[in-house]
Amino acid sequence: MKKIFSLPPLLCACLLLACTVACVDDKVEDTYLLQSIEYTLEAPSDGITESTVTIPYRTWENTGDQEMSIEIDPFDGDQRTITLTSNDPQAFGWKGSQDISLPRPWVEGTDAGHYDNVEDYVPYLEGTNTYETDYVKKKTITIPPHGEGSVQGAVTFERVQVTYLLTLKGQLTGEERTVKGTLVYETPSSSYVGIGVSKPK
Repeated sequence: MKKIFSLPPLLCACLLLACTVACVDDKVEDTYLLQSIEYTLEAPSDGITESTVTIPYRTWENTGDQEMSIEIDPFDGDQRTITLTSNDPQAFGWKGSQDISLPRPWVEGTDAGHYDNVEDYVPYLEGTNTYETDYVKKKTITIPPHGEGSVQGAVTFERVQVTYLLTLKGQLTGEERTVKGTLVYETPSSSYVGIGVSKPK
């Protein structure tokens, strides 16, 4: 004979009430998706500037009797820096914010207008983040016996600062919200690398 176990009616009622309260209090956090992004030159510090960094002069000497080839990295400061800030306390805290990528900043009618490239995105991450670019490629120098090789040059960085207006839309509620802030994008834009090889006198 099978035994059937059942809970007392009062205990069942308590459990049902607890489940109901839990369901009511369990609020589902909406995920916001990118609707649109607008870049403008609004703040006094917005705009485009350039700065040049010198590649230090370096030499390598071949003291042997055979030709020598060496691979060098002329510039180890080859990095892209992206800074995102906002006075809105909820600018970076909404669900899905770290999965959002913005188009690389561009401003129509300025020298930065050619940055409108859908394949080049900026991660929507708060603060300053640095990424390696490999803009200045490694070089190979072939130095003759008892000769000398050298390298020098310069790298120009372009800094684009814009005011961004981000429009978001909730997946569940359809609610729209806007976030305003500053985006600074600094990256190598041009470079010169001079390689010299001298034979023994």
